[in-house]
Amino acid sequence: MTTVDEIEELRAELRHSHLTAPERRDAEARLHDLLETRAAPSREVIDILATARRSGWPQRIDRPLKLVQYAPGLPRRVFKMDDTTRAAFERLLDLARSDTGQARRAANFILAWWNAESLGGFDIADLFAQDTAIAADMATVFAWIAHRSNAVYPDEYRGEIEGLIEAWRPDVWARSKGSAVADNPASA
Repeated sequence: MTTVDEIEELRAELRHSHLTAPERRDAEARLHDLLETRAAPSREVIDILATARRSGWPQRIDRPLKLVQYAPGLPRRVFKMDDTTRAAFERLLDLARSDTGQARRAANFILAWWNAESLGGFDIADLFAQDTAIAADMATVFAWIAHRSNAVYPDEYRGEIEGLIEAWRPDVWARSKGSAVADNPASA
């Protein structure tokens, strides 16, 4: 577990738990120690971030899909899914490629993670209409996302997700392809 994860876990524990006075003091002391010993960012990272901010990162591309392109040279944190989460996510992807009510709900879940603003959100009540195993896969993925300290997206599945956008959100897909052609005269 990284220091950031430990800090967030302790903060959550202090916010949401009914701790006894000694447990609370212990958690507060551990949090204080972690915050005190947490390493400051290197000068190189600070310089890269300052340069990136001046150049206007992150820059939005594919406007209707609002995919983010990070400035060159900016260190990018990649979060790999554990095997359980990856298997659950891939089962949801496989389901979302079919044409059923459960597939539509699985696609809504995945697309809401990818970009809820452009692709629509996920209605939590849709869990009631899912088979238990599918709902459990959604819960596994959701729990994995919830434990990240920063926003993470399944970038390595971009091609598969674009296929879902094309299948389940054809209007958004058509607009994104139209804007890409308009932005790039050489492709016309």
